[in-house]
Amino acid sequence: MRMGLRVAAMLIVGLGSNATVASSPQKVELKGLKSWSRGKLEGMAVNPKGHLIAAPLLRRVAQDIPGPVTHSLSRKGQEVFFATASPARIWRLKPNEKPKKILELDRPVITRLAFADRNTLVALSGPEGGLHYVPIDKPWQTEFVPVADVHLLTDLAVTDFGTFVVGGGDEAVLLRVERKAQKVTWVLELEESILSLVRPWPGQSQTLLLGSGSAGRVFTYRNGNLQALYESEAAEVVDVVFPDKGNAIVAFAGETEEWSEGGTARDRKTDKASKRKGSKSPGMSEVVRLENGAPATVLWQSRKDQVHDLAYRPKTGDVLAATGPNGRVFSIDAAGLRAAAIWVEVPDHKEVTQLSSSKDGYFLTAAAPHAIWSANPSKTEGLGLFTSAVLDVGAHANVGHVSWRGGAGQDLTVKVRTGNSSNPNEGWAPYSAPLAAPGNAAAAPGRFLQAQVQINNAKGGASSILSQMEIHYLVKNRAPEIGEVVVSKPNLSTWRTYPSIDQSGSITFDKDAHEELPDSLDADKTPKMKGKIREAKGYRTFHAVAEDPDQDKMRYRFRLVRLVQEKQKAVQETPWSENPFWSLDTRGLASGDYQVEVDVDDVLSNGTAHAKTDSSASERFAVSNRGPTVERAQARAGAKNVKFRVTGYLQTRLVKAVCRIQGSWMPVVPEDGILDSAVEAFTVDVQGQNNLTCRFTDEAGNVSQEEVYSASF
Repeated sequence: MRMGLRVAAMLIVGLGSNATVASSPQKVELKGLKSWSRGKLEGMAVNPKGHLIAAPLLRRVAQDIPGPVTHSLSRKGQEVFFATASPARIWRLKPNEKPKKILELDRPVITRLAFADRNTLVALSGPEGGLHYVPIDKPWQTEFVPVADVHLLTDLAVTDFGTFVVGGGDEAVLLRVERKAQKVTWVLELEESILSLVRPWPGQSQTLLLGSGSAGRVFTYRNGNLQALYESEAAEVVDVVFPDKGNAIVAFAGETEEWSEGGTARDRKTDKASKRKGSKSPGMSEVVRLENGAPATVLWQSRKDQVHDLAYRPKTGDVLAATGPNGRVFSIDAAGLRAAAIWVEVPDHKEVTQLSSSKDGYFLTAAAPHAIWSANPSKTEGLGLFTSAVLDVGAHANVGHVSWRGGAGQDLTVKVRTGNSSNPNEGWAPYSAPLAAPGNAAAAPGRFLQAQVQINNAKGGASSILSQMEIHYLVKNRAPEIGEVVVSKPNLSTWRTYPSIDQSGSITFDKDAHEELPDSLDADKTPKMKGKIREAKGYRTFHAVAEDPDQDKMRYRFRLVRLVQEKQKAVQETPWSENPFWSLDTRGLASGDYQVEVDVDDVLSNGTAHAKTDSSASERFAVSNRGPTVERAQARAGAKNVKFRVTGYLQTRLVKAVCRIQGSWMPVVPEDGILDSAVEAFTVDVQGQNNLTCRFTDEAGNVSQEEVYSASF
């Protein structure tokens, strides 16, 4: 898509004297969740519309926690209890106080905490552990119920119909624990290696939801009956929330080391479980809604984010998903009608591992480093800063006009910096002076760009800060490049072709700049003829496979050259056109060796004064208007077999051979078993005939018929 004349003129004027060598005006566009998520969000978030907004107010309530936090939960939304590992410890965090250790166990880890009642915690320990009933105000009176013969206990559920524990090692198990009787009953064993989750299903009488820790499966268990509900590509079931008694929203996770992108699959309305085959994908995370009697609905998927925990927000109807490795909490519409959003990004942390409700919002447990934060969605951050990813424009460029949409009435500024390496810490120029309104950025020239948006939202109430930002730039024009001139097989012609598309006006993170460029060269694939091809006797088709590094619009000129005794003689030339194909009727040409030369330029985008050109030529090919020739056989009269050799004119490949035997035309096969070259040797059983007539066809469609043997020779 070309930019309008007004925008192009504004850009060139803004560049001043540095724009002496013109090229196509181009721009980098930041728009939508994918673009914003590539950058760093400090005090800013992304709403379901893909707009930058002010994030919920974050405050750190605990830091420098010794050891990883394995689980946390809150009581009355005011105080937090959390467990750390190596050794297993339980901590209590009251408002405006530092965490206080209330218990240390002789076990390496506590995998889960729950409330047995309002004043008693239950801690699940391992390996070879059990349940520890901890009076909150008298932790020295802790009671222990051991669980034998289970290597690792992973989750527990305290319900009105009993306390249940899951885990495994060699086999997945569901256990029932009776505190007073100090009794553990094995309820269920599965072929899974381990169960990772157990929850009571609200509103479903004595029903448990079970999740696999190794196979990505979800089950319900009730009165001895086990029913499978869903199987994910991800390996582990990590959490579940219940918006109502008929729905469960389940989070699945695999392992990932890649960067966060944050996708949504809200439009998928069919259960994909029946289509999944093979091993589990280690990089898959997804959040799925399971409904009674309905196919599963995938609400969110990512191969770059790993989900750790969920929390349901009844007032807004969305689910919060704590993820890594960018320390983000995503907001996912429980109904699957809105796109996913980034609710908050916790600064200086790679992982958000747990969510628990607080008086004003939520407590967020973060890792790398270990800390606990509170997030208050009723208030927003007063200052916000968005720093984009490093943007590679492909060549040394002059930055021009910077524009954005949104921010009306906001104290918002934008600045840009540039450099000539992909690492902004290595010799980059400083940021330009801040722009309070769209205008020309006074940034130094460079190949790599980075933008920064700062917002002062002290007054609050900014529902949308920025929906889109564009950085216009101008590079010294670079020549288009012909990767290959493809020559078709004989007898092929194009009847519909696709000219190159001018991409110079728009390069975005949300769209592959080459995906609609059918004549571009893909370095990872063998170039192929593109367009509509049909058989046409005597025709050859030529395809110039080219690309322009600036995505300029290209035009082509073809020239047919005859190769005569190491000399070249131009036979025919086409006018310039946008068509990268040329179909030529070769039937009127003299037989011989030919070559097609191609010129390509970008004059349509840059004008004649600044256009660049490239030229290339095809491989040598033969035009043959003569049929194959036969070296007649030498055989005595009455011979059983006749041997002869056939040669295609100008090394044109043979494609068909038939001989008349006993009055019928019969196909004959060369001695090597296949017709695949210009020279073929045959041995034919003449079955007592005194002569043999054969007909041969080459790939150019030339046919010759000769008597290859006669007893009278």
